[in-house]
Amino acid sequence: MKKIKGCIKKTLLSAILSSFLFGGGLVYGKNLEDKVSKPEIDINFKFENEQEGVDYSKSNTIYYYEGFNKGKLWYSPNIFGFENHEIIKVANIIESIQDKKINSYQELIEESKNLSENQKIVLLSAIGGILRDFNYEDSNEKVSSQDTFFEKLQDSLATGEQNGLGVCRHISSHLEQIAEDMEVRSTAVTGFATIGHVYVILKTNEGSSIVDYSEILTTNAKNIEKILGAYQKYQGTTAFQHLFFEDAEFKYRLITRDGEHFLDFVEYDETSQSLKNKLINNISKKDSRELKITLDFEKYLTSFELNYKGIFAKTGEIRGDLSSPLNKINLYQGGYKKESSILDILNINGNLNFVLGLLNQDNKEVENNEIFGAQGSLILTTNNEKGFKFASRISGFDIFLGDMPFFHDFTFGAGLSYKIPIKKIKIEPYVITQYNFFPNDLGTEKYRPKFLELNVGSILDIGIKKTNLSLGPYYTWKIWENEFGGAIEFNSKNARANIAGYITKSKYDFCPDKIGFKTELEAKLKNLDIKAGYEGKKTNYDGEKEWSNSLNASINIKY
Repeated sequence: MKKIKGCIKKTLLSAILSSFLFGGGLVYGKNLEDKVSKPEIDINFKFENEQEGVDYSKSNTIYYYEGFNKGKLWYSPNIFGFENHEIIKVANIIESIQDKKINSYQELIEESKNLSENQKIVLLSAIGGILRDFNYEDSNEKVSSQDTFFEKLQDSLATGEQNGLGVCRHISSHLEQIAEDMEVRSTAVTGFATIGHVYVILKTNEGSSIVDYSEILTTNAKNIEKILGAYQKYQGTTAFQHLFFEDAEFKYRLITRDGEHFLDFVEYDETSQSLKNKLINNISKKDSRELKITLDFEKYLTSFELNYKGIFAKTGEIRGDLSSPLNKINLYQGGYKKESSILDILNINGNLNFVLGLLNQDNKEVENNEIFGAQGSLILTTNNEKGFKFASRISGFDIFLGDMPFFHDFTFGAGLSYKIPIKKIKIEPYVITQYNFFPNDLGTEKYRPKFLELNVGSILDIGIKKTNLSLGPYYTWKIWENEFGGAIEFNSKNARANIAGYITKSKYDFCPDKIGFKTELEAKLKNLDIKAGYEGKKTNYDGEKEWSNSLNASINIKY
C-alpha cells in the first residue's frame, strides 16, 4: 500500500508540474487521452441585448479540470492562472483525504477556508470528477448526509473501488452543500445534457460559474439566465425550465425563453392568471367558430388555429434565437376546449388536448427528438352579478422527449371575489391561492404540493356611455418573489385598449428583480378581430440589468 501511495504522490506532483510548465496541455496517466479528449471547447453564440461595457468573452470556453482516476490524479488545464504553490495546495487537500490526514467532512471544510475563491471552485470540480468516476450509482433515495458523502469519497480515494452515492442530482446536491459550507453562494440546478441532468451554479465575486462534475464554465456575467443558456448551448440541448434546489429542497423555478415561447404556443398557464381571468370575467356564450393566425416577432412564433364549436386543431413552429441550442420546433396540437354554463349558475371551462412536435436542436446525438405532451384543465366559477363569487381550477401538463420526461406541471387553486354594484360602477375585490407540485427531494422523483402563489387585488369597472373603463391593482406573493402591478383597460363595442405593468422584488438571490409592461390594441369588427401588442421586460441580477421586448399580432376570422 505504501508503494501505491508513493506512486500516487509522484504521479500527482509530476502531473501538476508538467501541466503547469506546458500550459496545461499535457495530461499524465494510463489511457487518460481517451478520458480527456477535449481539454477546451469553444462556444460560438451571441447574447441579445448585451450591455455596453460588459465583457462576456470569458463565458466562451468550457474548461475540464479532471480529478482522480484509478489511482492517479491529474489536472488539465490550469484555467485560473494559478502559481505552482496554489494548484499544489488544492491537490494536497485531495491527497490528505486519501491519506486520512483530513478525516472528516468538517476537517475538509476547515482546510478549504484558507483557499481562494477560484481554488475552491477547482476543488469542487476535482471532487466532482472523483464522485462521477467512483461514487455514481443508480438510486432514487434521498440525498445522504455530508458525513456519509465524505466517508464514501475517502473510501474510494483510499481503495480505488466503487462506493455508490447516487446519480447526478445526488452528487450535485453534495457539491452545492460543500460550496455553501466553504462560503461560496451556490445552488443545484436541473438542466439537460443528452438526458435530464443536474449541475451546480455558483455566484462568485467576479460573476458566476457552473461546476458539472469536473467541468467548469466561468464567466463575469451575473445574469443567471445567460450562464444557464450558455451551458445549454454548449450541451446543444434545449431546456424549458430550470428548478433550483438547496440542501435538496426546492427553491425556485425559472422558465427559460424557449419554455415561455412553448407554453405561449400551447396556451398553458402555470400561474394563477387564468383562474383570475375566469373569476373576474363573464363567460362567453357564443359558439367558437374561428380561424386564428398568430405572429410573434420576438418570440419567433407562428401558429394557425382552426376552432369549430370547441374542437380545435393548431399547427405552427417556434424558432430559437442565436443564443439558444434550439433551431426550431414544428408543433401540432389538437383537442377540445369549451366554455359552457349550467342553468346560468355555474360556468365550466374545460380543456383537453394533445401536442406533437419535432424538436431540431444543436445536439444531433440525441436519439429521439419527438415531443409528445398531454394537457388538461378544468375551471369552475359561479355566475352572479353581485355578492360572493367562487372559482376553482385544476390543471396539468406533461411533455416527453421520446420516452424521457421533459416538462411536468400540475396545479390546483381556488379564488373568491365579492361583487359590489353601485349604479354604473362595479367594485370586485378578490383573493386567489394556488398550489403547484414540485419534487419532494432533489434525490427522489416524488412530487408534493407547495403553496406557490397568493394573489390579492380589486377590479373597478366604470361605465362611461358605451365604453367601459376598468382598473385593476394587485399584489402577488410567490415563494421566490413579491409582485406589485396593475392594469387599465378601455373596452367598447368595436375596440379595446389595455396597458398593464408590474414590478417584482426577489426573495431568493438567484431570482432577479423585474420590471415589465404590456400593451395591447384590438379592433373588433363583425367577423374579424385584429390584435397587436407590445411587451417589454427588464431583469436585474445583482446590478446587471438586461432588457427584452416582444412585438406580436393576431387575426381571428369568425365564420
